[in-house]
This record gives sequence, C-alpha cells and structure tokens, in this order.
Amino acid sequence: MKLSAILLVLLPALMLAEPVSLIDLQDTLLARQAQQDGKITLVQEKLTPESQFGRGAWQTPKRVHGKHPDNEQILSHVSSSLENDGLRLTTTAAISNFRTATGAEPMVSNELARTIELPPKAAGKTLTAQFKYSGRGSAGTYIVFLPGPHPLVRSGTAIIPAGATRANAFLRLSGAGDIKVESAEISILTSAVPSDQPDVLAYAHGYLDAKFFLPEKTSFPLSFILKRDKSKRYRKVFLLLQLPQGYRLTGCDKTLKIVSNESGLVRLAADNAMASTITDNDFCIWRPPLVLLQSDLAPSEELAVMQYGLEVEGQELPRHELLLGTMPKISAPAPQQFHTGIMQQYGLNLDRSEAEAYTALLAGSGFNALQGRPSEELKAQLTAGNFLHIGGVWSIRDGYPRGKNPPFLGIDGKQFRDQLCPIASAQPGFFDATLREAMARMDHFSNNWEAYSSDYKGCFCPQCCTAFAKFTAIPEEELKAIWPQEVIRRHHDQWVRFRSLQHAAIIAALEESISRIGREMGRECHFIPMLSRSACSEALTFGQQYSPKDFLKHLKLVNIWGPYTHSAGMRKLYSYLPGRYLTHYLEVRDVKRFVDKYSEQPIGIIGLPYGCHATNVNPPEAIALETIDNFLTGYAASLIYWFNFDYRYYTRMTEANRKIALYEEQVRTWPGDNSVQVEAAAPVISPEHIRAWLASSKLCPEIESINSTIQLQAYRKDQRLLAAVGNFWEKSPVFIKLRVPDLSGDYLLLQPHLGQYRRTSGTELAAGIKLYLPALTWEFFLL
Repeated sequence: MKLSAILLVLLPALMLAEPVSLIDLQDTLLARQAQQDGKITLVQEKLTPESQFGRGAWQTPKRVHGKHPDNEQILSHVSSSLENDGLRLTTTAAISNFRTATGAEPMVSNELARTIELPPKAAGKTLTAQFKYSGRGSAGTYIVFLPGPHPLVRSGTAIIPAGATRANAFLRLSGAGDIKVESAEISILTSAVPSDQPDVLAYAHGYLDAKFFLPEKTSFPLSFILKRDKSKRYRKVFLLLQLPQGYRLTGCDKTLKIVSNESGLVRLAADNAMASTITDNDFCIWRPPLVLLQSDLAPSEELAVMQYGLEVEGQELPRHELLLGTMPKISAPAPQQFHTGIMQQYGLNLDRSEAEAYTALLAGSGFNALQGRPSEELKAQLTAGNFLHIGGVWSIRDGYPRGKNPPFLGIDGKQFRDQLCPIASAQPGFFDATLREAMARMDHFSNNWEAYSSDYKGCFCPQCCTAFAKFTAIPEEELKAIWPQEVIRRHHDQWVRFRSLQHAAIIAALEESISRIGREMGRECHFIPMLSRSACSEALTFGQQYSPKDFLKHLKLVNIWGPYTHSAGMRKLYSYLPGRYLTHYLEVRDVKRFVDKYSEQPIGIIGLPYGCHATNVNPPEAIALETIDNFLTGYAASLIYWFNFDYRYYTRMTEANRKIALYEEQVRTWPGDNSVQVEAAAPVISPEHIRAWLASSKLCPEIESINSTIQLQAYRKDQRLLAAVGNFWEKSPVFIKLRVPDLSGDYLLLQPHLGQYRRTSGTELAAGIKLYLPALTWEFFLL
C-alpha cells in the first residue's frame, strides 16, 4: 500500500476524549450476577485482629510442594501476620537459595483458606470466592470441593458438582511476594437454567457484556458453547435464535443444520454439536459450533435484542439475550512479510458459501494466516487467498509422539501415556506415513509441545538403558543393577542431559521428515513446536529435560506462547494490574534474545497473543497491542490464541494489521535510531507501579532499568524517520513529547494509517513536539 495513495487530512489541534476500550470488561455476566439479589452469601468478612482463625474458621497453610529435604528451612521464610487492616502473607526471596533435585527453585505456597459447608441442593449452582488484596507477588484463587475426588479449580468461580457438601476456597501466594488481604467473600449465585439441564451461551460475549456487534452488510461468525451431562443421551436438540428485524442468518458450520429460518425465528438441529462436546456438566469451550449472521442495517448506536436458547426433546429451555449492534465496516491490506492471523480451536468445518464468507472477512481485516483444522472447502479458500495455513495431528504432541510400539516405559515397567520410545521416535522417516497424510492439508505442522509432563517418567526400556550406558560410559551391567529405580537419583545431571539430547533428536527427525515431504509436494514446510515462554529463558531452570538450547538449531520456525495477560472471564472478575501489558512487550524481547543466541540459523518466531482461550479474555486493544509487540520485536508471525469475538475486536485488529502492512518495510529494513527520545507530557504510571506487584523480574529483566511505561522504537533512513511509540497504560490515553535532535528546516509529521499529518520544524522537534497516544496502543509517526 503506497503512502502517496492515502488521503492526508489536517490533524485536529484538539483531540476529543474517547473511551479507553471498545468493551467494558468490568461489565461481565459474573459481575452482574454478583450484584444481583439472587445470591447466598456464605462468608463476608473484613480481616482484622478480631478475625477468627483455626478449625472451622480461617486458616493459613504454608507448604513446599513435593518432598524436599530442607522443608523446614524453606518454610522459615514463609509467614503470615494479622494487622489492623488485613492479613499480610509474606514469602521472602530467600527461598530462591534452595533447589529441588531438578535444580529448580522449590514451589512454595503461602495461603489464606476457608472451608465452608454448602447448603442443600447447591449442586449445579455457581460458587464464587473473591479476595481483595494488594501487594507484590503472584497470587491466585482456587477452590476444592469435598468430599472428593474433585479436581482443583484454578479460579475463583466454579460450578458445584453433584455430591459436594463442602468447599475449600483459598488465596495462594505462589513463590516470593508480600501481599495484604483486606477482605473476602464466598457466595453462591443462582442460575436461570436448572443444573440438570443442558444450556447454551454465546461465546465469548454471552459471559461478557452480552452485546455483539456485526459489521454492516457482511456475514459474520457468532460462536456458542454448549453444556450437557455426559452421562445422559440427548435427542432432538435444537438451537433456537429469535433475530430482531434487520438481522438474518446466512449460514452455519457442519455440526449444525438449518431446519427452518422464517420471520427471524431460526431453528437449527444441534444433536451432533451437543454430542461432540467433551466437558461434563460445564460449558465446553473446546467444541463451539458457529453460525453466520448478517446485519442489513446502517451503522448506528441502536441495539436490538436477540433471544437464543435450546429445545431438547420437545421442551424449550430458558432463553438468554444478546444485544445486537451494527458497526461501520473497515478494511486493511495484509502485510507482505509478517504473518498475522488466528489460532482457532474449532468452528472451521464450513461448507463452500460459509468458507467464502469467512475467508473474505479475514482477508478484508488484514489477516493472512490461520492455524486450525479447516474443512476441505475452507482449505481451498485459504489456499486461493494465499493464507499461511498451520495444522497438526493429535498423535504427535507434547514432546513424545503417541503409539503402541515400541512403548515409552515408565518406572513401573508399563507404557506411560501411550507414548513411544524416544529412540524409535528419533529414527529418520519413522512418522512419514502419518506426516505425509497430514502435510497434504497444511503448510506447516504444529502442535502443543509441553514435554515437561514427561519429566522423570522414562523412558526406562532396555534400549534406553543401553543408550544411557553408552552416553555416560557406565558399564551396562553396572547400570542395570540400579535401573530404573535408582538411576535418576545417582546420575541425575547426566540423566537430564541425556533426556534433553534424546528429545532434540526427535525434533530434528520431525523437522527433517516434514521439510522433505514438503519438498516432494513442491512446498516449503516445517515443524513448529509450541513452547512455553518459561522454557526460553536464561533465568529459569524450567524444562531442562527438553531444553530449547539443544534443539533450536534444528528448526526454521518455532511458536513461543506467553506470557498470558488476560484480565477477565466467565469465572474471573476484571482485575487491574498497572502495566500488565508492558510485561508482555519486555518478555517477548527477552524471548527474541534467547532464540537468537541458541539458534545456529535465523529462526522465525511465532507469538501467541491471548484472545479468549478457555473462558478468559483480553480487551481488543490488548490483543492488537501484543500483535504489534511481536511485529516490532522481530517475530515472523503472530496468531491470536482463539478469536471468538464480535466486530469490536475485529476493528482493533484491522487497525493493527493496517499499521503492520504500512510500516513493515521501514521496520524490517531501516536501521534503528537511538537518538530519538520520548517522554510523557502528562501524569502517567511509572515502572515503580509495575514493580510493586511483579513478583520477579527474571522473565522481563528490562523492567529493572526502564524509566517509563511509554516505549519507543525508532528507525531512520536518510532524511526520513519512523517512530513507533507505545502507551502501555490501559486506564488512560496520554500526551507525549517526541524529540528528534539535529534537524533543520521544515518537516511533515505523518500518520498514514489515520490519514493525518501536521507541519513542524527541526527547531520544534528538537524541543519536543506534543503528540497523543490512545490507551494500550502503538502509534506510528513518519517524519
């Protein structure tokens, strides 16, 4: 897109105030339920010296997870104390002086807990636990239902399971930190749908502000999540939509079937969609079916009610409401070098007309990449649109491919989790048949790669015993005498190194097979493991048995996810952490340095900004901001981690993609310029506000040295300069001063993505020119 083709208009001298976000994440279903009268308050208390502690009241458990010989010494650095205005939980940094058998810091918890009796007929209702606290450290709310076994709920909200009579709710300070807990409330919320009946909810806006905006005169996807009791079989399930005037159904995915569509009342057969859900007695976020809706109205501020719900075996269940609105449609070109797109978990099983509409929406929004499992019809549209398509198969994931022979043997002599022996998995061509079939449907192969779940699990087969003996130069007969029970304890460091090299050989074999099969098909194809950001850090010892230091040299592409920065959700009230999103920018910079250091060739990094994975969400501005974080850091691509949102979110991403398309040549080819300076021209949060709650700066070491939450990356070529300036304060726009030294004469300061410019001079630029930055936004200024 040429800059000369853009109409430039005069930048207004006074910019009007605007909302900091297109969506208010404090207005969620959970927040609305918490404010309603229909709740039972079980505990509501401000913590003071008069608060009761002990059996049947508050408790303050402290623990070192796993067995540790220095347990008592570690816990001597963990304390709690009552003060006039709350309970202080303190875990000092001295715990980092201790190490586990793996060389990692011990996992230490400092908790405030309460076990409460549940009232009769509580099953199926929602239990919430809210702790008001402040301070420094990583803290989270958890719930365990009793009697068990029930899984630990890593959230402050949970559906009460059948048979539960008690619940233990607790706030956990993990690792070093110092927080003060002021108050706590534990309540049960009522539900409109009986707990023993299935339900449906618009995903994700049904549990956000219950509003859903569509672009004008464009087919647009709306996803749903379904809930069922897996012990029951449901027949004659229908999804019912009552659409307001001006809105209509234009299609659905193949798990749904349109039965009738007249006068705004839509009836879709949903037996297959319901049967495909894999979650029991809760909404299944892994298999959300979708419909395509279109607004034939002009953009306006008016909202209209859409009702939706289920009919099961002739019985119509309570309906929900979603307010529909229409927004102006905007568009952007896709970048030519950088890949920007979506990683979608489901809903891509589309017929041709729906596939054409969905691909047109993505392309018009400036996207050019998709990760998921599309139908043949959608795959054809993606190929025709020159989209990068990334996929995978479930049998090759998390470090160790699945199969039956030869088995990955655990310490008990049994196969561990259907995994294959790493020696066999590392043989060239071992998975060619599986990969050849998969690569016919995708450009690159990728899957989750959390291999740490196999730490210390094996493989303890005879072949691995022989290989370990050769690796360590220990006589095999001597090794067999301690194999497998004692081998890790006696030869820990050698075992960890051996396992990491075994894993690196698997990576090398997969990349060789995939790239070779791609060449046979006339395409460039690569293996893209999806790694935790925590594994790509000099500061942590996480993941030593599959260290990226050993396998990055075998790759051309890698997906590194995290940090995740979600701020609200279905079971999480909005929480504000100053500068939360600045830590993302600083961490991806740290990741880039790590990958560059340990790769023997240039590696393209794919980032994964948090969208709506599971039931948590980010505001649209944050997703766009993190996408540009990845772009400016030098990543090759950025894929949003699930994007089941309305057009407010698409609008912000379209704006971000337009910026990337306009400025990628300058960012990629112009030399960096350190002479340009930026400073806040009005009050703004400082790095101290972030350091006040950040438990550790190990993953974002730059936070210790930066002096502003306004960040700058500048590039210069001859008499032209590009300044990218980021405002990481989610609460407010800011005014800044941009200083460019050693210039003379007259200049134009352009913002081509907005079609705006202003005149200035070298004298003004040297003194500092005042500019405006919206909240959570990277703005670009071309001089």
